[in-house]
Amino acid sequence: SVNILRSRIVSNLPMYDVSIIVPCFNEENGIRDVILGVDATLIQIPSWEIIAVNDGSTDRSESILLELQGQISNLQVLSHEVNRGYGAALKTGIQKARSDSIAIIDADKTYPTGAVTALLELFLEQGADMVVGARQSTPGAGSQLRAIPKWIMRRYSEWIVNKPIPDLNSGLRVFRKSIAQRFFGILPNGFSFTTTITLAMMGNFYDVRFVPVEYRKRVGYSKIRPLHDTLRFFNLIIRTGIYFAPYRVLAPIALLFGALSF
Repeated sequence: SVNILRSRIVSNLPMYDVSIIVPCFNEENGIRDVILGVDATLIQIPSWEIIAVNDGSTDRSESILLELQGQISNLQVLSHEVNRGYGAALKTGIQKARSDSIAIIDADKTYPTGAVTALLELFLEQGADMVVGARQSTPGAGSQLRAIPKWIMRRYSEWIVNKPIPDLNSGLRVFRKSIAQRFFGILPNGFSFTTTITLAMMGNFYDVRFVPVEYRKRVGYSKIRPLHDTLRFFNLIIRTGIYFAPYRVLAPIALLFGALSF
């Protein structure tokens, strides 16, 4: 599907500008290939920038990024002195971005960098407010431990917004800076950033599209704590749902207590 999109809309690309944000925390094994891959796939777009946000890494990530900054003129490296979280790194990049068109991609090589262009093409051609890369996992790419709670969260989120959500928290997406900034007050600093912005935009009837993309096994180790972060995800889904669709969140709870009372 990515190749079809690229061949179909490539003629529109020269009129486009974008800021690509790459959050990075201890990704020395993947960050170089991701930055070089994004740089190569965007070579046909005249106006773009890559913003790599080093989120307090303790490995060689920062030195690799600074080395790449000397080689790639469109690369800007920002650093947090201490680890502040995935969402905080994205917020830093969004605030510094020059373009209203924001693309984000993780630094662990799970997403093909060429898919950034495909999402941008759909974003440009159809005027969507956000385009999300819906992950199609290769064998061994995803954690079976997190599969069940993620499925429950996705189904519950679909109930809240009353729409299908092929991928709730993909780390590959394109959206408008001006819209994302409206939700900065509720967007968390942790991994739930992507979950929350998905619900916030869909709950406010923005045009959100999903495009299937390949999802690969990550390099390095995951920073997600399965039990702790799953509970936080549920908490944020409920909180965000109460903001934008309180009836659909509270009605099942009210019915449950009503049934218990009866």
